[in-house]
Amino acid sequence: MVREYWRMSLTTGDRPPGESIPGELRPLIGITMGDASGIGPEIIVKVLGSPEVYDKCVPVVLGDAKVLERARQMVDPDLRINKVVNPAQALGRPGIIDLIDYDNIEMDQVPDGVANPVAGRAAVFYTKAAASMAMEGKIDAVVSAPVNKEAMRLAGYTYEGQAQILAEATGASEYSMILTLRHVRIMMLTTHMSLMEACRQVKKDRILRALHLAHKSLEGFGIKAPRIGVAALNPHAGENGLFGREEIDEIVPAVNQARAEGLNVSGPFPADSIFLKARDEALFDLVLSLYHDQANIAAKLMGFGSVVTLMLGIGIIRTSVGHGTAFDIAWQNRARADNFKAALLAAADLAIRRRGCGGPPEKDLRCPAGPAP
Repeated sequence: MVREYWRMSLTTGDRPPGESIPGELRPLIGITMGDASGIGPEIIVKVLGSPEVYDKCVPVVLGDAKVLERARQMVDPDLRINKVVNPAQALGRPGIIDLIDYDNIEMDQVPDGVANPVAGRAAVFYTKAAASMAMEGKIDAVVSAPVNKEAMRLAGYTYEGQAQILAEATGASEYSMILTLRHVRIMMLTTHMSLMEACRQVKKDRILRALHLAHKSLEGFGIKAPRIGVAALNPHAGENGLFGREEIDEIVPAVNQARAEGLNVSGPFPADSIFLKARDEALFDLVLSLYHDQANIAAKLMGFGSVVTLMLGIGIIRTSVGHGTAFDIAWQNRARADNFKAALLAAADLAIRRRGCGGPPEKDLRCPAGPAP
């Protein structure tokens, strides 16, 4: 079982070994360091330098001490790194970064802001290690710093992104990602693939499976008869076949079958308006977007730096940032860390609710600890 950490007021000082402070349980969150050539180490140090984080959780980083030490020196030399062998040894104190050091990176092999196989291989390793810890109950949730797809390919992997790594590690067959921004939720039918391939993946059966996963997840959020809106693929939803037949041949049949099976689904709606309907009119509890940029452009325009990605269907709590490795500003102490902080606090909130209710993450959101993200 996950070690029970008690919330420690910042005024109570250090706790004696083995003695817990009465109060609210803090979840233990595993943070994967991401790609060492990107901004991941920097934003991790910036967020873990914030004392308020430790009121909500006990974070422990899975990464390389040499890389994190360099980030510490750049961002905040007053912080201290505490190496631990397993998550249960984490101190969870402000001013201290608890780290499981896998010592798997040579600094001269990971140039700043450049995709390389060493960083790619290490990033995949951290993700798999965190998934295993979460499955074994050693940590309550996983928060992922960004990885680089090209670097993973250079390391010999064919993953589209971290979602495929986590699905493989957890044995999940039906999974998806939701972008959350206040009351707006956007689920992606396809993620990291070419636009041409994403269009080929817009098929009735795939859409129907995604609608059922969304419906089940939203019910787990405590939303009764959740309203799901489906985005169109073509301009003006195809104009009755004038601008493409995907709506006629694939999307509408999927929507109709979902309705026949009891789901509250509508669409397809033109992509230039459906996200505004979700944000301004709150017409949907979730929008099913058909491809990566359709979802991410809308989400980031509505709140860049505030979008948190929640992965569904893998049996563990996992959140991540809504941005990439930002190689163009890597290791320049210019990266903003507010998005990573939001992802960490969202994972902590989900873990707290899960601890109170039990069950898979989707069902944990029914706990009375607050509204669903």
